[in-house]
Amino acid sequence: MNTYSLLLLAVCAGGLMCACAPAPEVPRPGFFSAIYSETPLPATLTFNLDSVTHHKQAEREVDGLFTLDRGTPEAMPVEIKCRGERRKSLCEFPPLRIQLKKAVVADRKWGPYRNYKLVTHCSDTLADEELLLREYLVYKMYESLTPLSLRTQLLRIRYILPEDTIHRLAFLIENEREMNDRLGLQEWNTGDSPLKRIHYEHYRRFVLFQYMVGNTDWNVGTGHNTKYVLAEDSQVPIAIPYDFDYCGLVNASYARPYHTLPLTHVRERYLMYRGQATDDFSDTAREFLDHKARWYALIDEFEYLSDNCKTDVRSYLDGFFHILEQPDWKEQLFE
Repeated sequence: MNTYSLLLLAVCAGGLMCACAPAPEVPRPGFFSAIYSETPLPATLTFNLDSVTHHKQAEREVDGLFTLDRGTPEAMPVEIKCRGERRKSLCEFPPLRIQLKKAVVADRKWGPYRNYKLVTHCSDTLADEELLLREYLVYKMYESLTPLSLRTQLLRIRYILPEDTIHRLAFLIENEREMNDRLGLQEWNTGDSPLKRIHYEHYRRFVLFQYMVGNTDWNVGTGHNTKYVLAEDSQVPIAIPYDFDYCGLVNASYARPYHTLPLTHVRERYLMYRGQATDDFSDTAREFLDHKARWYALIDEFEYLSDNCKTDVRSYLDGFFHILEQPDWKEQLFE
């Protein structure tokens, strides 16, 4: 056998070996990535609200139709149910979870992601819609701080119900598994306490952001309103926050601080840091000061928030940045 034949045989054998061990399949972009836009999307959700609220404690699903208009209306059969530990009991119009039908996902090649949270107005008042917009703003602020965050999509939504048609604003939250695949992350679910080996740079950023927006409705140990992920080739968990309706920046009428905390109102700030007061926060504080102008511009340019709300949000953030700009800022954080 000549040299050329040997080389050809080696190449073919290598090809066969490669064919036997294909590279891991990369999940296709999902529904959220397909529709994501920096501008609000027109949408329609047709369903029976009474059927959903009648089964809200059991979170039983009912059929509905979700239509998005990205130039051409696109109707998708979905299943809808109530969600949320507290808001589903408190709200006249509860937060919802939308599950895309399997056929919808398969036909559009959207990957394995089907479940999406829809944050809705709590009651039929403009004040409650502004609470929703404040929470949306908190998500966008965190998204601008770090790419390791859940994205949100604002909707100008029409709810078509058997007895009424309601026009409101709402927002969708990215599927958590979709976020992981988009960023090359893995779910962290070893069962150990994340504090034993948490990524402290990200943890300090997470904690200081929660302090800035006045949020104490989370728990690192139990994972309440906290998602833990692993970056590629790492076993150090990173904390990602969600659900901000109980934070001081939103200032919902139903929000109360947890009874074990030394707080009387959600507008009071409290640093829930599970570390030492001697830990170095200087880089984190500098990062937040660098983002101040960007965040204030985000508030000012958010056309759906009233001027009074913008003034209140800016005033609340002013209190935080006043602390960071003092020589004894760290002592004030830990007092």
